[in-house]
Amino acid sequence: MLNAEFTTGTVIYVPFYDNENLEGKTSFNIRILKDNELFLGLVDPPELQEFGSGLYTISFTLSEAGLYAVCIDGVVAAFLSVVPKSSNLILRNLEDQALGSYFYNKETGVLTLYRQDGSVLRTYNVVDNNAQTSRELI
Repeated sequence: MLNAEFTTGTVIYVPFYDNENLEGKTSFNIRILKDNELFLGLVDPPELQEFGSGLYTISFTLSEAGLYAVCIDGVVAAFLSVVPKSSNLILRNLEDQALGSYFYNKETGVLTLYRQDGSVLRTYNVVDNNAQTSRELI
């Protein structure tokens, strides 16, 4: 059974075996639950692919974040956590902000944060006066 995290808009592939390992089937009873309710929000129907010896995959795209369960012929085939941003991306952004570099242009008041690989992470306008200094996302 598949148990994984995906980001919204990603094609998801769920592998499964036919209950009787039959080949050549063209349809299965597929039900998707989102947050423990029947989900009917797929824009396109799942695509079925056969690999032989009763092994199949269905593929589909989910555009809404949430917790999903995919049931195929009465058997739970996958538990999916669909999120707008992956945990890896969030952790990478935190690491890059902590370990990356920055450049502050005093003439323009623009602060640029760079990732560890040198690409731009964020750009800010810096507002500085006698009482306080702040940065505001551009």
